[in-house]
Order: sequence, then structure tokens, then C-alpha cells
Amino acid sequence: MAVLARAEYKPAQLATALRLGLLVPEVADVRAVVVGNQTFCARIMAPPGVLDWRVEYRNLRYEPVDCPTDVRSAVAAFVQDFGLKFGAFDFAVTAAGAWWLLECNPNGQWAWLEEAAGLPITAAMSPVRRSCRGAGSSMTGAAGIAPRGSTPQPLCPGRTRTTPL
Repeated sequence: MAVLARAEYKPAQLATALRLGLLVPEVADVRAVVVGNQTFCARIMAPPGVLDWRVEYRNLRYEPVDCPTDVRSAVAAFVQDFGLKFGAFDFAVTAAGAWWLLECNPNGQWAWLEEAAGLPITAAMSPVRRSCRGAGSSMTGAAGIAPRGSTPQPLCPGRTRTTPL
């Protein structure tokens, strides 16, 4: 990752959300998908010099990666504290192996990782979706996307967090 002056950004980079904050010297990104009590992680590797992997989908490589125990515990606590059954967490990973949390999307994309990294996310999703039926929750589409015209809702929304993070 590099710091770029505004004049150095390409139009495609300006069309995506920008990551602003502490510069993390990352060597790769990881998407960790939490479904129920299971966590699936895929390392996302972009070509050298790419600041934001989302502008290089055709040139990305993926591989399943083990989730460190402390990260697995933290994301499990996060979804439990927010009453969720699903969360797509994005991490920047440094050369030293440190995982820096960027965000959790309670309705994040995951379907492309199943094939690209060989992760059995759909199989894990089915029992969780069945457990939500009848619970008064609004379910999202099979790819984690709300149907056109509807408001996205997390899987099985639960209690609202009332304590500070």
C-alpha cells in the first residue's frame, strides 16, 4: 500500500469507497465471513502496486487462510454482541502477520469467495437461514444482497448494543 497524492488516483479508484485512516503496511487483504458459529477466511491478493483490490477483480488471486484464534474469538464476540448471525469482516494483513480490522459489513458479499477460495459458505448459511424463519427477521437474498427495492437487513437481527465499544 502506498500513499498517493490526489492527482495520482485513477478514475476507477475514485469510483469506489476510499479507506482513510492509519496507513497499515499491508501485504494482503483477508475477508473473514462469519456464519453462525463458523468463520471462513480468504486471503485476497492483488497485483503489486494496487492500492484497492476492488478495482482489480479480474487480476486477483484468492486462497483459503486459517483465522488466528484471537481474531476468530473477536469476530465471534462482535457478531454475538450485535445479535447477528452473519458478518463479512475485512482485514489488512501485514508482513509480520498482524490482522488489522477495517470493517464489518452485516450484509457483505461472500458468494464469489466460495468458488474462488473453495470455502463452503453456502452449506453453512443454510442452517442459519432456516433457524431465522419465523423469528420475524427480514432475510436477504442468497448472495447476501437484498432484493431490488428493499432495505438490506442483517441475518436474524437481534438485540441492539447499548454499551460502548
